[in-house]
Amino acid sequence: MNAIDFSILLSDVCEEYILEADIYYKNDKQLNKYINYYRHICVAAIILIMFSILPRIYVHLNQSTSLTVNAEEIGEEVYDIGVALPVVAFSDDTKAILYDYRGIYIYNYLSGKLVGFIDFREKDMTRIQGDNPTIVNVTEDGKYVKFYNEEKKYIFDTKNKKVKKVESYINLDKKYNQYEIKSLQLGDEKAICENQITYVLNSGSLLTVTFDYETVDADGVLKYKDLIIIKRTDGKDVAYRLFE
Repeated sequence: MNAIDFSILLSDVCEEYILEADIYYKNDKQLNKYINYYRHICVAAIILIMFSILPRIYVHLNQSTSLTVNAEEIGEEVYDIGVALPVVAFSDDTKAILYDYRGIYIYNYLSGKLVGFIDFREKDMTRIQGDNPTIVNVTEDGKYVKFYNEEKKYIFDTKNKKVKKVESYINLDKKYNQYEIKSLQLGDEKAICENQITYVLNSGSLLTVTFDYETVDADGVLKYKDLIIIKRTDGKDVAYRLFE
């Protein structure tokens, strides 16, 4: 093979390799195009999933913090003697639902424990008197608690321990009547405590919320742990300590 033939052969080989390289480059370029395309789809899908999940996570965390019950921790909080005692919004043979400016308390008579707590402070709803107060109503069966003011409306499901923000109570009010609790006049001879409200339950039992002054600390400062419910049935009084 002379130099000219070798030069022609080398030229043909180089041209073949260049052609193949060009094909691979184009294929690789096309592959990168597809990779980038599907990468963008995956990123978009992840963003959509995150936007759909985050609100649910927020709601779940909001509910969890609202419903966290630590009776002993609440019990150590100093009670402001300048405010009224917790109001009884509902009571039957199983549970009592009370509230004050701190929040709503669900107490189970059978277990003797606080089983639910809605913190008004977290929701900026601590005003229960005066302008724009927080109102608390309970359905007749005690399953749902409505708490609201002029700006916010919530429903608390006491069975499932869930809180939901709503626009109105139309659907709930169509299905459930509101629980109405009665009370004796102050000074009534049937009253359990002379200076506290005595509630009359549908069962005929009497109930009041007061302090157990025998448990007050040596410094004389009243705390939530000193609050008790006294329930009178057939002339027999039973005391339930709310926060222990």
